[in-house]
Amino acid sequence: MEWTYTVWDDPKIIYVAIPKVANSAVKSALLQSYVKDRHWADPHRKQIKYKEASPEQIQRDYRDYVTFTVVRNPFDRFVSFWSDKIVGAGWYKRLENDGFSLGSSFEDTALAGADTTDERTDAHIRSQHLRLHGSDGTLIPDLVMRHEHLAQDWEMLRAIVSHRTKKPLKPLEQRRSTSHLPWHEYYTEASERAVAGRYRRDFETLGYPMTADDRADRADRGAPPAMREAVDPYKLLAVINNDTLVIDAAGHDPVREALAHEKAAGYVPVGRGPDSLWRTDDAVRLARKIAPYQPVALVADGRTATAASSIEGVDVLLSS
Repeated sequence: MEWTYTVWDDPKIIYVAIPKVANSAVKSALLQSYVKDRHWADPHRKQIKYKEASPEQIQRDYRDYVTFTVVRNPFDRFVSFWSDKIVGAGWYKRLENDGFSLGSSFEDTALAGADTTDERTDAHIRSQHLRLHGSDGTLIPDLVMRHEHLAQDWEMLRAIVSHRTKKPLKPLEQRRSTSHLPWHEYYTEASERAVAGRYRRDFETLGYPMTADDRADRADRGAPPAMREAVDPYKLLAVINNDTLVIDAAGHDPVREALAHEKAAGYVPVGRGPDSLWRTDDAVRLARKIAPYQPVALVADGRTATAASSIEGVDVLLSS
């Protein structure tokens, strides 16, 4: 059974599920943590009962719930799809309706995938961005975790949950992993162009580099200047402890990130640069949800800092 937006009332969290992005591992952890029926061993069982909500209901009825999702580099995600569904054990016949053939090469699969559309294609290759925004364009997840460093992000989520319920969220265990080479080993110029074109909106929305030149350029440049807002690290150290969630509305900063991972409960970059989906207003929304349960350190510019200054339990550090 395909999961979409599942509600978990005791820890007050909502999972926005995206297929082929650690979906089985996240499902299994949630079921083992919060479902008493011991049939959770297979998170794909159709008999499993869970609570769902629409994006509109999430925004209206679950304002104090922390909503999270996991996203993945579209190039890597498509390799995972091919390895599992085309040449692995996950094949099912309806994939033929999308032009795929059992056992076909990666190149042929990528070229076939370029002709699919989100309106009609299988969920495992549907664009990721479709589940991330409401009808009004508002970002649904409060936490957008990345497959590339999911172990670290999951521990941050576990820390958040630990302050909201006496029932801990289980560690993440790898499930249904496919065996394949690093994703870039599979691409030719033609297949890279096909997948980049098919998932252009995902690349743009999620902030992943779409071409080899983009990847090299980002590596050469490092963090863009706009992401290097100055905040004295000693000021951050003065307000954080092991329970503090650091929300960085000035954008991703390697120094602040390292401090947060060493001394705090987690680090969430918001609002600027290629590694963030969010607007800075979303930082205030997240701070309001977290602060009643655990301390928050918010790094922000003047407008965002002013908006957050009245939230009890939030230490605001003004970026320059």
